[in-house]
Amino acid sequence: MPSVKDELLQWNDACQLFEAKDYKQSLILLDAIADTSKIHFSMGIAFINIKKEEQAIAALSKAIACDKYMAIAYYVRGILFFRRDFFAEAIADFSDALENMRSNLVIDYTQIGMAHKLHAFEIAFNRGLCYSANGKMDAAIADFDDADRMHPSTGDKLALEEKIDQAVDLGDRAVDYVNVFEMDYSKAVFKPSEEKVKNAKRVNYLGTSKVVAGVDETDAFAGFSGTLVKSQKNLVNSGPFEGNGMGGSETLTRKKSLTDVSVSSARKEKADAARAATLTRMRIDPVPDSLARRPSAPIISSRNSSMALDPVDISKLDLGRATGGTLRSGSRGAGGTSLRSEVSESRMSDKIRVKCNYKGDTRQIMVPMDVTFKELQSKIQKKFDSSRPLRLKYKDGDAMVMMSDEEDMEIAFDIAGVRSGKSVEVWCSD
Repeated sequence: MPSVKDELLQWNDACQLFEAKDYKQSLILLDAIADTSKIHFSMGIAFINIKKEEQAIAALSKAIACDKYMAIAYYVRGILFFRRDFFAEAIADFSDALENMRSNLVIDYTQIGMAHKLHAFEIAFNRGLCYSANGKMDAAIADFDDADRMHPSTGDKLALEEKIDQAVDLGDRAVDYVNVFEMDYSKAVFKPSEEKVKNAKRVNYLGTSKVVAGVDETDAFAGFSGTLVKSQKNLVNSGPFEGNGMGGSETLTRKKSLTDVSVSSARKEKADAARAATLTRMRIDPVPDSLARRPSAPIISSRNSSMALDPVDISKLDLGRATGGTLRSGSRGAGGTSLRSEVSESRMSDKIRVKCNYKGDTRQIMVPMDVTFKELQSKIQKKFDSSRPLRLKYKDGDAMVMMSDEEDMEIAFDIAGVRSGKSVEVWCSD
């Protein structure tokens, strides 16, 4: 079973193949790790690019099964139903997509890995076109009016108004001449976080070894310029020394000539004569050999002497007395903080404080650092005594973003700065 890091790197490789338009190879990599709504949605988009709409509908259905609040999955599946003239199914999907917009006019999926913004007016117009195909013009006109009202002030609103006028004029024949709003399927793929991919890649901190010195085969020379072999192994220096000049095994001897021997003998005789004359003049007899060769004091070896100290056995020392008594569990350290308080502080550092807002009521819970999204949702449900799981949102700047899976929860924690000890605040709804 591949590790989480391996799956992350494989997901990143699949996205690179998708961008290179190698959709089939991308599908092979995605299918091996398909266990989240984002992966199944990306597979559905890849199937659309290779013109396999039935497989795309199946993949999008799996994405919805993993995340029933995924508005973009309902939206794309509704478009596929519209293409196949399944207008009732398309109306149901567009209705679910609008419901999961949570009254927001736009959802920016860029912050969770996909470069696309889903607009509510596009969903409303597409549903109105499906109503007109079924002959329900009153419902169609109501959706067209909602689309015109939901359109942002910035953007090409005139193009939307022209499409609405054309659809109203054509009535039930509008489906043959007016196109629904769609997305750019060549870019609609969820990508993993770049920071996580960077941290997942293996880094060789030690580097590779490099040879900086070479030695010849006789091991007689070493240098820093590669393998050097001496051309001459027995070099003899010229001069007053004999033997090997490059560190041979023979003893170096000095050449002695006859002139050197005669000069040395003359100097010795002259020195002896001067010494004898001095002793005669001072009338001092030579020192007897018995006094001159007095034996020196014996040297005591520290290795064999009985005065050498035995090594100290540390295990026999009374450490309790040396430190002033045995330490107790309730004793305080140098800083005045008890061991019990230090343990409690270390335990508190492993917790995250979550501030929960629900129907005007604010409560707080503590969760571990490695809490899962399901555990967080369950604990908040128990805190407010709710009969079913609550929908969670977090704040990113001025926008309220839906928290629906593990990655959304991690993004919320990172924005709040829980790693540095700060709390995170969530808003709950039914």
